Amino acid sequence: MGTVLAATAALPPPAFNTWAWWSIFLVSPAVAGFAALGAAVFAWRGVQSRIREDRAAAALVRSNELEDRGFDGWWDRFQWTADRLGTLDPLAAVHLLKALADDAPDDVALALVAAASARYRDEDDDEEAPDA
Repeated sequence: MGTVLAATAALPPPAFNTWAWWSIFLVSPAVAGFAALGAAVFAWRGVQSRIREDRAAAALVRSNELEDRGFDGWWDRFQWTADRLGTLDPLAAVHLLKALADDAPDDVALALVAAASARYRDEDDDEEAPDA
């Protein structure tokens, strides 16, 4: 056994990138090291990608929450105005409805203001119409 080890140790290493070199390299611990390094790089890139996606999702959630809060405030003002349209001074009602239309966060809100304006105009027309 000692002579076999001595004989193999005395052989020169094979030339780089030859079949002999690859046959030794592929069964050496270096392959496991390169595989572990590749797996670590692959995992790191996956984690970085996930972090970017999570941050984008969190930013979208924050944006939606701010938008919802803005709509909630607008909705409170709209309800207050709509509840008092019949009792408000006509000029004040027009100014309030115009301000609500200017601050409307979307097309649905604009449609609500338009409906309230039509309702208010209908109430004014009913009050001004002569009794038949």
